[in-house]
Amino acid sequence: STPPGGIPAGTVHVGSDGEIFVLGAGGRIAGDVVSEGALSLAGRNAGDPRLRVNEGSVLSISGDLDLLAGSDLLVAIQGSADHDVIEVGGDAVLDGLLTLGVGEELLETVGLGDTFTMMTSESTLQGVFSNLANGAEVQYDFASGFVRLSVNYGASSAYALEDLVLAVTAFQYNGVPEPPVASLLVAGALLLRTVRRSRFA
Repeated sequence: STPPGGIPAGTVHVGSDGEIFVLGAGGRIAGDVVSEGALSLAGRNAGDPRLRVNEGSVLSISGDLDLLAGSDLLVAIQGSADHDVIEVGGDAVLDGLLTLGVGEELLETVGLGDTFTMMTSESTLQGVFSNLANGAEVQYDFASGFVRLSVNYGASSAYALEDLVLAVTAFQYNGVPEPPVASLLVAGALLLRTVRRSRFA
């Protein structure tokens, strides 16, 4: 595997098994990336990524990015100002899976119509993710509410054609979830017992 902080040169082939590329802070690759395996940023996504960035949430590729049919691009949103970004200096061709990791803490700061640019490139994004076409919507439900995101990219995108953009189309935040009634009853009983002990001590 590539030593943490290492910057591979030339074309990096990311397979479904075999060599694992681990990048440190900055996540810079001086060349092209061809992937038929899993790519993960910030080391915080599930799965078994063959290329991952351990520090920060930015992967910078100076050349082209070619995601093949067997690839799985894992990107995460933890908050309005905390999300992964892939910067492609050349062309990007999309295929395979797009897997989104959405943190519940996003609900505390998100607003209707907010957008998150997850990928940028030098030209219009080509291809289609096999599980999420341009304009598809996905909803994430949490104890404190939900958020619905639209996935936008390519020639028919409502946003910059060179970018992969997630947009908030609906959300609901109920605040910090209330504790279960049973927990409140137990807490009340303990408090009453403490008061009685203090009175008769």
